[in-house]
Amino acid sequence: MSTVCPNCGNNVELSAGGYCPHCDVNLRPIDKQDLDGGLRARDLSAETLPHPSSLPIEDVQLLHDPNVRPPSRLGSIGRIGKFEIVKALGQGAVARVYLATEPVTGASVALKMLRPELADDPRIVKAFLREARHMYELAHPNILKVLEISGPDEGAFFVMPLARGDSLDERIGPGGMPGDDVLDICVQVAEGLGYAHGKGLLHRDLKPANILLDEDGRALVADFGMVRPFFNDTMIDVKKVRPEGTPAYMSPRVAAGLAEDTRGDIYAFGATMYEMLAGNAPYTGRDPMAVIQAVVDGPPESLSNVNPNVPKELVYVVETCMARELRDRYASMSDVLEDLRLIRCDEAPRGIHGTNIVQEETVPHSSTKIIPVALAVLAGVVVCSAATYGLIHLLAHAEKAEVANVVPA
Repeated sequence: MSTVCPNCGNNVELSAGGYCPHCDVNLRPIDKQDLDGGLRARDLSAETLPHPSSLPIEDVQLLHDPNVRPPSRLGSIGRIGKFEIVKALGQGAVARVYLATEPVTGASVALKMLRPELADDPRIVKAFLREARHMYELAHPNILKVLEISGPDEGAFFVMPLARGDSLDERIGPGGMPGDDVLDICVQVAEGLGYAHGKGLLHRDLKPANILLDEDGRALVADFGMVRPFFNDTMIDVKKVRPEGTPAYMSPRVAAGLAEDTRGDIYAFGATMYEMLAGNAPYTGRDPMAVIQAVVDGPPESLSNVNPNVPKELVYVVETCMARELRDRYASMSDVLEDLRLIRCDEAPRGIHGTNIVQEETVPHSSTKIIPVALAVLAGVVVCSAATYGLIHLLAHAEKAEVANVVPA
């Protein structure tokens, strides 16, 4: 007689012992003796983890984490804190993300845990948990909420809702996205990012992969894994020259290893919007250092050239977000949000100086707009000067004539 193991999915011949040879899970029905006497040493609470051969490679990494305890129910590969781990969802340079189950409610959540090789450094653990606490304080419909943070003896992790849907980078096709969809998503992202900035926090790694889209189409800014308070200089190592973030979305200053305020996030927002409209990131290269060098050398190819169908108003917003000089870039996300809302209402963006500047045949930061204006001003000056000279000349003649009539010959 054979059966399918509910834990690892392998076909198993039922032996006298009744255990799966692949993952050591008890396949016998639980009887009254089990309920009265408790689960035996080889059952699901068996103080043993699943056999690595029964798990995908990304899940096997979990077994090497000293903070992972044996599972206590079917379908779990281990426990972190009180949470049952189901499978790995992804990983980055700092942390790994797992699909987990909350034992009381049974709700599925995403658990983000510091990588074991970094967990031995108390400074990294402290910074990771500090960032989690900053995220815990953020409560906005367009920011993925942190639900719980680990205790002192549970390892370094935090728990977030499981967003069922796609990430933005999975939605971007080769030819980009329709302008209306871009506007809808970017308005939501700008609202969430502006809220975080209002709380004094920078994201520092905004990109399409860190923007989630749930089943209702709501955009959620996620993975504030590099978040920091921008008002506290003691948390910024100004001597550090290693760029932070993802190269294709870094501002030129950040790529050069310099610190930047909220305008670094604004640049990354513009680079993300560029990719949504163009279908590709603004900068590419054979490796991360090549991309960083491309950012430093910049600028990227004009969005209008990459996709001529992008409305000029959206081109203006993207190029102003990605302006290389800080004085030419939006000063705050509230300014970006205002222009996006204006465009959605079929009005021209107001720009960094608060005036409607997008005309029929112009694009931002273009010299073609400056020359006609300068010529018009110069012509006005010439006309005014000529008129003034003529008026003075006439008055002088009139004065001489008056004197001639009064003085006798």
